[in-house]
Amino acid sequence: SPDGKTILFQAKPGDHTAIYRVQSDGSKIELLTSENLSFNISNPMWDPTGLYFVAQAQDLSVQKTKALSTIFSFDGKLLYQLDVEGAA
Repeated sequence: SPDGKTILFQAKPGDHTAIYRVQSDGSKIELLTSENLSFNISNPMWDPTGLYFVAQAQDLSVQKTKALSTIFSFDGKLLYQLDVEGAA
């Protein structure tokens, strides 16, 4: 987190990769993204304000779909998906 108190990480406890938050001392592991989403969610990054996080989300219900940059709230709600092509 921007304040250094928590860490985001990805794990795959079941069929889908999900995002978790943990205190920097290793305590209080919390699942942030729903296991009901049909997405593999990976590469979480903090919003500079610490209010949101961005991760890559790949829809598993569509074959050969690309991962989209996705903005999540900390209650696990998918807020917005960005379809960004290429890089400068």
